[in-house]
This record gives sequence, structure tokens and C-alpha cells, in this order.
Amino acid sequence: LSAMLAGDASLDVDAAVRIGRSIGISVERLMNAQIKYDFGVVRETEHLWPVPSPDVLAHRPFPKTALPGHLALTHDASDRLALFFVADGGTSDGDHDMSSVHPVRIGDTLRIYDTDGRYAWAGPILRTLDGDPLFAFVSPNIWKAWFTANARADFARAN
Repeated sequence: LSAMLAGDASLDVDAAVRIGRSIGISVERLMNAQIKYDFGVVRETEHLWPVPSPDVLAHRPFPKTALPGHLALTHDASDRLALFFVADGGTSDGDHDMSSVHPVRIGDTLRIYDTDGRYAWAGPILRTLDGDPLFAFVSPNIWKAWFTANARADFARAN
């Protein structure tokens, strides 16, 4: 128990059963907390998030109805990230009307390009255990940088 409290050992099922019985908390709740913590540690470890090579991404299927444009972000009132896709086009003076701005939601598909025009990443937006956006195989620092830099992208709304 002291090793678990010190962060030197993870909670296992046996310990969760014993602790749960003694303090009246469900085993599932304790194990879910451990899993959530373990995933958080992995997300913060950069070398465990390899970005697939552009050659692999080039052959991934992508919806033919995708819109070309770029990524954008802002923060909402609670200071959470709000992710957007801005489609190419807009008005004749170069400004984008609101119909060309699309909130990026879970299940939407993006294909993101590097500055040299090669694919940087492609796939659907998933959700972490916390409910935050998850870009498979990419650390949060990298995908947030894509949105901050207004990276070129293609966008397809989830059905």
C-alpha cells in the first residue's frame, strides 16, 4: 500500500478488491481511476506516440467529399480548447463567412499536411477517457501545434 501511495507501484485488482471492501468504494471505480492515471502518464510520454510515416498515411482511405482548408483554435469560456476547420473560399474580399467555419467534433476526419505539403497525419478524431480530443499516435503537443499554426488540412464531417 505504501508503494502505491508513493507512486512506485500501480493498483492491481487484488489490492483494489481489498481497499474497496475496507473503505466502501467499488472495485471498478478504483480500477478505472488507475487506468485513467496510466493513460495520462502514457499521453505525456512523447516517445510512445510515434507519428505514422507519410507513405502510410498517403494510402489511407479518405472521404471524397472532404473540404480543403486549414485548422484553427480558440479557447472557450472555461479555457478549454475549441478546435475548428476553416474551409477555403469564403467571401470575395478574402474573409471567411461563418458557413466556412466548422467546429471539429469527435468522429470527424482530418488529413493534415506538413509545411512541405506531405501528409502529416490522417484519421478520425477520437476521445480520451477525459473526453478530450485524441489524434491516434500523435501527442497532444504535436496536434495542438498543428491547430496553433493553422496547418493546411482536409476535413470531412462525421456521418
